[in-house]
Amino acid sequence: MNISRASPEDAYAIAQVHVDSWREAYRTILPADYLAALSVEKRQVFWTQSIAEGRSELWLAKADGVTQAWINFGKSRDDDLDATDAEIWALYVAPPCWSMGIGLQLWLKAKDFLRSQGFTSCSLWVLSENFRAIRFYEMVGFKQGIHSSKSMELAGIQLTELRYVISLEGMTQVA
Repeated sequence: MNISRASPEDAYAIAQVHVDSWREAYRTILPADYLAALSVEKRQVFWTQSIAEGRSELWLAKADGVTQAWINFGKSRDDDLDATDAEIWALYVAPPCWSMGIGLQLWLKAKDFLRSQGFTSCSLWVLSENFRAIRFYEMVGFKQGIHSSKSMELAGIQLTELRYVISLEGMTQVA
């Protein structure tokens, strides 16, 4: 497994993992027609632009040159947090690679990087109905924040996002 920063040339593979993950992870949460209409090409445009802007870190996990997962992270975007708070903006693993430890490897590398940059905590937002993701985040030590939920509408469905937080202080580095 090779973990490295994404380049613009990786945008299509990132978009493919993104769309495939959404279609599988959210198949019981969002309407089938909404998921079927997701466009790898539109996501590719988004990720090409995001990589070029460089506002966040975007790292890939590849095996034999094939992108299996990615993590996007940086400074927290939440107004109620401060400059020492980081955020996982997104973490997606290709469905055939679920439960193989790839997401964990990406998180551990990102966590060490965030600590090296002086961040003292990290948060993320996850749909309350995404039980698989919640299990993963809780397994690696994230805890649901107090008064940290927000409502949103997507594809005509009312959803709740939950903020999970982990302290980065006192954690040991991964070799």
